[in-house]
Amino acid sequence: MAATLTVWEATGEPIFRVGPLSVSRSTVEFGDSAVVSVFVENNGDAAGTYPVVLKVNGSLLKSREVNLAPHSGEAVEFTIAGSKAGVHAIEVNGEPAHSR
Repeated sequence: MAATLTVWEATGEPIFRVGPLSVSRSTVEFGDSAVVSVFVENNGDAAGTYPVVLKVNGSLLKSREVNLAPHSGEAVEFTIAGSKAGVHAIEVNGEPAHSR
């Protein structure tokens, strides 16, 4: 019995897409936390590393890098604490949050 193996070299580029972004709870008490989650995809033909940046009210809060193979994706979650009263704008890489 014979078998073949095809080996190809990625000649393209990684193409990343972020979204949709959601927040586990739209309201938390002081000291409680919520989970911000987003799905990051690499729709390109090459592996790559992508920085995932969480901002609250336009300021950097947390970041993480994800390594993705071609045509793959990964859920990224950040836990944030309710440490200041008020309504806060949450975004990841420019994608605004929507409550689940």
